[in-house]
Amino acid sequence: MKLNLTALSAAAALLMASPAFADVTIYITGSTAFRSAVSNAIKNKMTFGGGQGYAFTGSNFTGSSNQVFVGSVSGISGVVTVKTNWSGSVAGIKALTTNQNLSFLDYPASSGTAYTLSSSGTGSVNTNNLNTVAQADITMADNYQGSTNFTNPSLTTQRVGVVPFAWVSSASAPAGLTNVTPQLARTLFQTGFCSAALFTNNNADASDKGTGTMVYAIGRDPLSGTRLVSFAESGIGIFTTVAQYQPSVVGVNGSTVNGVSGTTVTNINLTPVDATVPTTDPGMTGFSSGGNLADNLRYTTTSVTDDNSGIGPMKICFVSYLGESDAARAVNGTGSGVGSGNVGCRYLSYNGVNAFGGVVTTVTGNVDTSGNITVTTGTTTGLVVGQLVRSSGLVGDSYITAINSSTSFTVSNPAGTAYTAGTALSISTSNLLPQAIWNGSYTMWGYENIMWRSSLAGDKLTFGNALKNQIIAVDYFAAGLSVTSMRVNRFVDGGNVSATY
Repeated sequence: MKLNLTALSAAAALLMASPAFADVTIYITGSTAFRSAVSNAIKNKMTFGGGQGYAFTGSNFTGSSNQVFVGSVSGISGVVTVKTNWSGSVAGIKALTTNQNLSFLDYPASSGTAYTLSSSGTGSVNTNNLNTVAQADITMADNYQGSTNFTNPSLTTQRVGVVPFAWVSSASAPAGLTNVTPQLARTLFQTGFCSAALFTNNNADASDKGTGTMVYAIGRDPLSGTRLVSFAESGIGIFTTVAQYQPSVVGVNGSTVNGVSGTTVTNINLTPVDATVPTTDPGMTGFSSGGNLADNLRYTTTSVTDDNSGIGPMKICFVSYLGESDAARAVNGTGSGVGSGNVGCRYLSYNGVNAFGGVVTTVTGNVDTSGNITVTTGTTTGLVVGQLVRSSGLVGDSYITAINSSTSFTVSNPAGTAYTAGTALSISTSNLLPQAIWNGSYTMWGYENIMWRSSLAGDKLTFGNALKNQIIAVDYFAAGLSVTSMRVNRFVDGGNVSATY
C-alpha cells in the first residue's frame, strides 16, 4: 500500500509540474511598418472561445501601439496570451539584446480602466492599463541585426516578407513635387530643408519667390527600421547626423508656442535631443511611430514659421519616408484621424520609378477562369493598373492589368498558375505596384525578419514558428510582399540588388 501511495503521489506531482497544460504569455515588439501584417497574423492564428478575443489601444487595430490577444493556438495546450508593444525595428532588436523591460497591457485590468475582450476586437483601451512590465520574447525588424549597434548576442533570424518603403510628400507640396533621387534625399535630410524647385525643376516653386515653397525634412527616430533602410538605400547614411523637423512644442528648442492648430501647422522646429534613444544633437531624432508621422504629413502647411531660424511665416511642405501601411495612412487617410480621404499627400517615385499607387480597399466580386473580376459590392474607383490584389480565387500576389469599368477589372496571376472561378469572393487590394520591386528597378525595400533569442523554447518557440509560417503563407500581404515572388535579392540593407535567375 505504501508503494502504491508513493507511486500515486509521484504521478500527481509529475502532472502538476508538467508544462503540457500550462498557460503561456508571449510578448512581441518591433517594427511599426510591418505591424499590420503581424497583428493580422496573430489574430488569424488564434481561436477565440467564450470570453476570449483581443483588444487594443487607439481606434485602429492594425495601427495600434499595444494589443492583447487571449485564445488558443494549435499545438499549444493551455490558454495563449499574446501582448504587443510596437516600438520600431531597431528598438525591438535593442530590447532583445539588452534584456530591456517594456510596458504591455494588463488583462484583466489591474489598476487601469476596465475593458473586455471581443472576438471582433475591442478598441480604444485606455493606456492607463500599460502596467505589465516584461521582456519581449519575439521582435520584428525591417532590417538586418548587423546594420544596428546591437549585434550581440546574435539573434535567431528568419525572413518572413519584403517590406517596401515609400517617399511621401505632405498635403501642401507643390504639384510638380513627384520624384526623389538619392542626391535630393541627402541634400534634404543632411541640411534639414531645401527649395522645392530642386525637386520640381520649376522656378515658380523656388523658395525665394512669392509663390515658392521650402521643403523640410521630417521622419522617424534612430530606433526605426524604416529610417535605417531608407537612409542606407539613399546614401544618407545609417549613422549620419541629420536635421529633421517637427511641429513646435512649447519649451522645446526655445519654441514659445505649440505648432499645430486643428489640422494646420503654424510653427516648426528641429526635433529635440532625446536621451532615451540616445541622441546628442537637435534634429537627430523623430517620431517613434510611423502612424504618427503619417498623420503629421496630412496637416496643412501654407503659413509656417521656422522657430529654429526665425524665418516666416512662409509656405512649406514636408517630405518623408514611410512603410507601406503608414504611407497609405498618409496618402489615403487609412486609419488616420487627421482629415478624411486624400488631403493632398502623394506617393513620390524614387529615381523615376514608382511602386505605390491606388486605394486600399476590399470589394466583393466574381472571378472567372481568365482573371476577369466583376464587382458586385463596391467599385473600381481609385484602383490603378499594376496594383496588388488578393482573393481566394487568385494565387499569391496577383496584380491589376486592366480596369474595364466601374464594376470590372482584370488581373494577372503569377506565371504558371491558374485562376479558380468563384462568386461572392472577398477581393482586397494593396497600395503596392509590385512589379518594379519584384524585378529590381525599385530598390527602396528591405527584408522583414522575425527574431528571437537562441534560448527561446517550449510553447513560446512553438508560437514563434507558427507566427512565422502564418506571415509567410498569408498575412505578409497587409504590409508587404512575399519573399518567394521576388526575382532579385540583396544581402545588406541598402546594398546592391541582383537578379536571382
